[in-house]
Amino acid sequence: MSEILLTIGMPSIPSRMESNLKSMFDKITTQIGDRKDIEIVSILDNKKISIGKKRHLLHKIAQGKFCAIIDDDDDVAPNFIDEVYAAIKENPDVDVIHYNQEAIFDGISFLVVTDVN
Repeated sequence: MSEILLTIGMPSIPSRMESNLKSMFDKITTQIGDRKDIEIVSILDNKKISIGKKRHLLHKIAQGKFCAIIDDDDDVAPNFIDEVYAAIKENPDVDVIHYNQEAIFDGISFLVVTDVN
């Protein structure tokens, strides 16, 4: 069995499995393709655990050297896995990989830029 390089964690609740989680899972598994060193894990609960606690639990059960948490109501770029995977392969000794993201709030789109400098 190969070592897991990347874990994709997806917190959700049962009432959103069909409407959100399934479509995100399908999108991510399509992007993963035949890579065997990427896993997907999810935690479902009936709103008894906060989103922060679910994310923490996902990090604890993740087997990957790197872990990305994607909320079930988020979206990812069509090349999300390729980009993250390439960044990991190019920078295997870093602790964090950051990237810019588009956020949409009340129909207004804006770019969230991260800069470690």
